[in-house]
Amino acid sequence: MTDYPFQIAVLIQKSIVGVLTDEEREQLERWMAESDEHERMYREFVRPGFLEEARKEHHQFQAGEGYRRFVAGKRKSDRLRIGKRWAAVAAMGTLVIGVALAFLLREQSGTEQDGHLPVAEVIKPGKAGAVLTLSDGRQVVLSDSLETQLKERTADIRVQGKRLDYSAEHVGPLLVYNTITVPRGGEYQLTLADGTQVWLNAETELKYPVAFADEVREVMLTGEAFTEGNSWHYSWSVFHDPQGLIDLMGGKDSFNRMMDSVFVLPPVFDESYYGSVIHEIREMQIMNMGNYAHGNQPIQHMIYLYNYSSQPWKAQYWLREVMERMYNANPDGYCGDEDNGQTSAWYVFSALGFYPVCPGTDQYVLGAPLFRSVRLHLENGKTVTIEAPENSRANRYVQKLTVDGVDYTRNYLTHGQLMNGSSLRFTMDNVPNKQRGAGEEDAPYSFSKTLKKKK
Repeated sequence: MTDYPFQIAVLIQKSIVGVLTDEEREQLERWMAESDEHERMYREFVRPGFLEEARKEHHQFQAGEGYRRFVAGKRKSDRLRIGKRWAAVAAMGTLVIGVALAFLLREQSGTEQDGHLPVAEVIKPGKAGAVLTLSDGRQVVLSDSLETQLKERTADIRVQGKRLDYSAEHVGPLLVYNTITVPRGGEYQLTLADGTQVWLNAETELKYPVAFADEVREVMLTGEAFTEGNSWHYSWSVFHDPQGLIDLMGGKDSFNRMMDSVFVLPPVFDESYYGSVIHEIREMQIMNMGNYAHGNQPIQHMIYLYNYSSQPWKAQYWLREVMERMYNANPDGYCGDEDNGQTSAWYVFSALGFYPVCPGTDQYVLGAPLFRSVRLHLENGKTVTIEAPENSRANRYVQKLTVDGVDYTRNYLTHGQLMNGSSLRFTMDNVPNKQRGAGEEDAPYSFSKTLKKKK
């Protein structure tokens, strides 16, 4: 457990607000007893005034600067005037970031004096800039400072610096197209006539109708664009080939550090694109899990990707965190909107202990069950039995799994296994088993691995 920075960070957080269980207190005390440095670090985080310092400028916290600030121990002096209770709450996310970073830096460098970041140097965002080509060939250079109104044959266009908004008056017999081109080093945002919001990255071109006809919503994109999200959410959307993504990121170690960083980076955002703070952003802030925005569906599969990179125990940890933090029987106990049932389906699958990361395959990627006993009565008359007798809040890690009485190390189940009726028995513990599911053959399906085998 002591090798896992986020769990230690959570324990320290709970210690500060006085909600540690007896078992958690023992775990924290064992960690503190391991070294003088652990003791020193703990005393620093719980000392009077730390929360106030950690909370400073939290809302406008910048990721790259944040790394350096925590590494150097520097904090700015501006203070927010809010009540002590809410100051503590606001500081929790920053506190977890600080503790986790301290561990990540040690893990990366092997020494506390080494100040290298745990992930690649943060890339600065591009400047708002693009060229709009109207249907008659006229071009308008868009910039941060430009504010104007443009008129197309079937729509009005409002330019507000970083934003470009279309409002359609009517749809003519033929669709009228505009093209927006973003150069290298630039980025731009626009709202299409149907309300779709698009964030265009550098070296990207989007051709689109100024007004849509009937039910057809077609645009032509060259390059990269995000809608209602950012690169931290969409970079993991390679459902059919996680191994290919791992290779592109430089291997499993680099991939896992990038995955870890999603939970470490502060929940910073730029709401200017929307004109107000949308619910996905606010939910990300409130839940204090870094840039993991569970209320925005594109990232919901991400945690399961640890099963592809030989660290399934991290998936077990974070899945339980999401289920416990973001789903409960209270007025605020639902973390986002449904979007055709996706958010509740994620919970149902995850509570059972598996999830269809890539529905085009016959595999369900394993997590860890939430309950001690579950029966699934299938329409073919078969029954799936899921047993986890040692399951508890603390015992969230899978030490061992047997399928029909046979030891099972794979990080996935097949549809056929389930439909034939299976008996799954999970042995749960409060300490991760870092050997189980760590072999190459234990990873779920990836297209690139299949392609290599054929060659």
